[in-house]
Amino acid sequence: MRSFKDVPLWKDVTQAQWDDWKWQVKNRISTLEDLKQVINLTPEEEEGVKKILRNSSYGNHTLLCIVNGRK
Repeated sequence: MRSFKDVPLWKDVTQAQWDDWKWQVKNRISTLEDLKQVINLTPEEEEGVKKILRNSSYGNHTLLCIVNGRK
């Protein structure tokens, strides 16, 4: 498992910030572009994320659920 520091999105994040739930909520992944910095997506997965974000009233929360449920 790689360190969060290896992800360009979080390169300047301290361990204290990473461990802080308030920081996590404020800095949650909210775009497809940010998600792609964290995990590799197939073209089909990218299209699925786009479709869900377009059609969802849950917005950012939906994206977090997608990441959490991915194997």
